[in-house]
Amino acid sequence: ATQRSQIRSRVGYMPEHSCLPTDMSAQDLCIHLARLRGLPRRDALRRASEVLFAVGLEEERNRLVDTYSLGMRQRAKLAQALVHGPDLVVLDEPTSGLDPAGRAEMLAILRHLSRDLGIQVLLSSHVLEDIERTCDEVVVLASGRVSAQQEVAGRQGSGPVRISVTGDPEVFADLLRADGLDAVVEAGRVLLPSARRPELRQVRDVAVSAGIGITSLVDAANALEDAVVGAMA
Repeated sequence: ATQRSQIRSRVGYMPEHSCLPTDMSAQDLCIHLARLRGLPRRDALRRASEVLFAVGLEEERNRLVDTYSLGMRQRAKLAQALVHGPDLVVLDEPTSGLDPAGRAEMLAILRHLSRDLGIQVLLSSHVLEDIERTCDEVVVLASGRVSAQQEVAGRQGSGPVRISVTGDPEVFADLLRADGLDAVVEAGRVLLPSARRPELRQVRDVAVSAGIGITSLVDAANALEDAVVGAMA
């Protein structure tokens, strides 16, 4: 029992499903959970204020959870996972249901936790873009077993890019070459050996002009999507 208590004191958990009591404010909830973890009331109040500020709910901390938007509820769930000062937080689909702006804000908070505060973050997600933007390493699970594990390469903004399109990739590659880009087709997708931001704008403009849809654009140097698909096969 003592060992379990020690583990719980060092680990925070943010579930995917809705679990917050709607008749409490985020501050009261965080104080209550901090007290359950053994913090004195004064320390619990201080920690609640700190974590709600960290997740961007300082102005809304006294509102009932029932009045929160989905994005605010996600932040409140993150705050309760952090309130007791854990060394590790386990986050289950933390960007689920968020719009692009909300996703970007949540991922920025997660990077801050890891890089600035030294908290270890274990992120469970099906959104590969979130993993690429946030994580240092990825583990792929298939049928409850580890099927692949690799580092997530940092985005440099100038490496090779692999593009999937609607229609014939050879036609799209021809159009890109006609526009001055070095494009080849590999495994049914268009590969640009080097793609900085101006080149990516060219790709967008060529696709729009030709009425071709871009279904995915991934960092070929990282190839995280390929690793995941291969591990799940």
